[in-house]
Amino acid sequence: MAVNKIEVNGETKLDLTQDTVTPESLLFGVTAHNSAGVQIVGKYQSVTLTGLEITAPPKKTAYNAGETFDPAGMVVTATYSNGAKLENPAYTVAPSGALAVGTTTVTVTYSEGGITKTATQAISVSFKSAASASTSAAAGVSYTSGLSGLSAEDVTAFAEAISNNSNITNATSTVYVDFGSIHRKISVGDQVTLPLDGTNYAFDVIGFNHDTLTTPTAYGVATATGKAGITFQMHDLFVTIFAMNDSRTNAGGWKSSKMRTSTMATMKGYLPSAWQTAIKPVNKASGTGGGSSSGTETVSDNCFLLAEGEIFGNTTNSVAGEGVQYAYYKAGNSKIKNLNGSAYLWWERSPASGGSDAFCFVYTSGSAGNYYADATVGVAFGFCV
Repeated sequence: MAVNKIEVNGETKLDLTQDTVTPESLLFGVTAHNSAGVQIVGKYQSVTLTGLEITAPPKKTAYNAGETFDPAGMVVTATYSNGAKLENPAYTVAPSGALAVGTTTVTVTYSEGGITKTATQAISVSFKSAASASTSAAAGVSYTSGLSGLSAEDVTAFAEAISNNSNITNATSTVYVDFGSIHRKISVGDQVTLPLDGTNYAFDVIGFNHDTLTTPTAYGVATATGKAGITFQMHDLFVTIFAMNDSRTNAGGWKSSKMRTSTMATMKGYLPSAWQTAIKPVNKASGTGGGSSSGTETVSDNCFLLAEGEIFGNTTNSVAGEGVQYAYYKAGNSKIKNLNGSAYLWWERSPASGGSDAFCFVYTSGSAGNYYADATVGVAFGFCV
């Protein structure tokens, strides 16, 4: 029998009749007695923060460098242990200041009751180009020749301006760029010096608006040409020599080669981070290998080897359709590249036409040839900004 009130000699010793405790208000697992004197077990569990998610994206996700994140339109939802949800709690966003080129996400953070949860929102940040490019010099302007002393961000702005001028083509040899107080005359053959794995190497400008951007909006917005503004290639060879494949086969062509899937990623990783960010993926065509004597396939590449046609302007050892000759080589610049000061063989991405065991390369004399895929040969890779 339940007891809710006890009196002894008229004195109240226990009185539960006014008690308002219920299972719902009593902490989970704790026992007590209610106003009727009946023992009850608590059911109440404290509510805790269990998750955070972005349930609606912001209106703006593409930014220019220097802008700050705008959360307008974004809905952030906190979830709790009891299933409850709370929209747009007092969250913070990082980075909170000026966005830098290469930033790909912002992090939303919310804390409650000593518990912190985060969520991320994808964004893109591009370098805002205030530059303009032309095939002729502006009247009364003094231009400095070459790219020396410029940052990767400067060169990216130049490249975007070049890409945005349809009068600049892959046959153009010189462009004039105006970028605020910077005025540069840039010609095919001009160089930038970049460290690779601790050693400095010269990279030649080998063409303007030559390679098609994989993503037309790679600069943040679509440009007039859809091309990467500047293509660079190593002037001489990397200190280490490499095979195209571990075995003597060109099956799968450039697309499946170890050179493309492994070595090129290594080369990109050796570049300074700002230049890695500056690289724009482009579409590169090459033969399919495996004995094929016609047909190409196209892949998107950050770093790449040149094809036979891009170097020589013809296809002595490769299939047709791998690309047109770069302005640098069309102008008659040397095809001989050095390794440690001496002329050495260097690979092309072209599988040897009609054969299944070789890729094309450039002889020490600068002439075209092909060689077994598992041979170790010099590498002079290219990339676009």
